[in-house]
Amino acid sequence: MYSLMDEVSDMYNKRLLEYADKQEIFDVKVLNGQYTLDNIATCLFGVETNSLQNENVILINHLKKFFTVDFVKTSISILIVLISTRLASYLSKKGYSFLPSDAVDYTSCLVNQILSRRRQHLERRTDFIQIMVDHEEEMNCQEQEKTLTKSIHTLNDKEIVGQALVFMVAGYETTSVLMSFFFYAMSTEPIIQEKIYEEIRNEIGDNKITHENLHQLRYLDMVISETLRMYPPFIRFDRVASEDYQLGNYHIPKGSIIHIPVYPIHHDSKVWPDPDKFIPERFTSTEKAKRHPMTYLAFGAGPRNCIGMRFALLEAKLGIAKALRLIEIQKCEKTEVPLQLGKFVNLNSTNGIWVRVVRRSE
Repeated sequence: MYSLMDEVSDMYNKRLLEYADKQEIFDVKVLNGQYTLDNIATCLFGVETNSLQNENVILINHLKKFFTVDFVKTSISILIVLISTRLASYLSKKGYSFLPSDAVDYTSCLVNQILSRRRQHLERRTDFIQIMVDHEEEMNCQEQEKTLTKSIHTLNDKEIVGQALVFMVAGYETTSVLMSFFFYAMSTEPIIQEKIYEEIRNEIGDNKITHENLHQLRYLDMVISETLRMYPPFIRFDRVASEDYQLGNYHIPKGSIIHIPVYPIHHDSKVWPDPDKFIPERFTSTEKAKRHPMTYLAFGAGPRNCIGMRFALLEAKLGIAKALRLIEIQKCEKTEVPLQLGKFVNLNSTNGIWVRVVRRSE
């Protein structure tokens, strides 16, 4: 999938250079949303939305509906889950969902068409859908040859669509929020931005940025981690206790819903001195070893952590590394310092994240 991301990041860079050449300020949330949507569509569904070029409007509008929050509907859905997980499960089986039905129907129809073409070998791409089809064909082949020692379940079409939608929702919010707050942090921390640029020049230079050499950018990793600490995409998450548990003086009965307040944990001054200061060095190996692992929950933790974590980080690092070789991010007259943050389910900036970019000298 890396090659597909690489193509999308080239268009992303082109848009950034257009803003630089026009000396135009812009809300980076919009651009990063387009970049993330294009990546998800091409890597998961095998289609090119080209939202960075304002093409394929019908598909784009349907996909965007998955990320447009209906506060009343979402609040009711959360309330139902809090009141009774059994009721939530029952309503789900009956077809009730907080997802927009027209967008689900459109996307399902599209994915089913793609699945049909892939199974007929009319097209082939290195994406999520192809991985599912290849696995299905491999299992069928082994079953025919009687080489399977036990029955292995393969996903049906509905389950493939469901998995793709889960990846899409998880990957979109995480990456677009991360990249937008990263741009904000770099506009207000020019010294840190320059250190990242120097690392990119020293480690990669003018060579092609690959999946392998991205791992050499240690300081960039620390800056991204600090961005996620200060601005976690999801300010809280919930888990259900699988068994009775005694936590100090607190007894947690099996089936209890546990609310984990990510944002307050990430800004706890007992764990993070000067929590409102942007300090990437908090994430050196030495500093990380001093902290309890549950004090950093940008992607959750354990077997139920964010399913789109690796995808989101790779997508973000590629876009950022390629961009910072070409442009410098700066504050503009509309940049809010500090940002006004909206904290409903996911973290967002109330009035956008406005910046300007300028070309770096050769």
